[in-house]
Amino acid sequence: RLMKIATAEVSAAADGAFAAGADEVVVWDSHGNGNTLLIEELSERATLITGEYEKGPWLPFFKGTDIGIYIGGHAMAGTPYATVPHTLMELNGEKYGEVGMFILECGSQGVPVVMVSGDSAVQNEVSALIPDSEFVVTKIAAGPTLIKSITPALSCKLIFEAAKKGIENAS
Repeated sequence: RLMKIATAEVSAAADGAFAAGADEVVVWDSHGNGNTLLIEELSERATLITGEYEKGPWLPFFKGTDIGIYIGGHAMAGTPYATVPHTLMELNGEKYGEVGMFILECGSQGVPVVMVSGDSAVQNEVSALIPDSEFVVTKIAAGPTLIKSITPALSCKLIFEAAKKGIENAS
């Protein structure tokens, strides 16, 4: 069930990007072993990078990327009131989670991150890094395993609109 929801959210972002005029959308399934999305249900115009990213570059096929979008973000380890917080990296005395690391990597390549989705803790975490980016809060956590979530249908609708707006604004 979670794979189906994640695939629908990623597809909504891809479709929003296409609606804003994107020529190509490359989806990178970077969670776990790269097998968390249902390729048969992915937006048909998108392409997919999948597999074990630990054995290759962290952002594969990054050359030629114009815009970054992050779907399904979670807060860094130790964040209270966050959905399954994990991962923590320190760089120049600052702490970052996975979304922050993605934003930093994109920024180092001159690629703006125009949209992020995730829980309210992620929004707080990344708002200082990309204050003008679109953000969709899909859930609010009362703890690491207890959340109040919007429906998948509403989540997809909001993600589509945010991705479209983020790309239009970047253009």
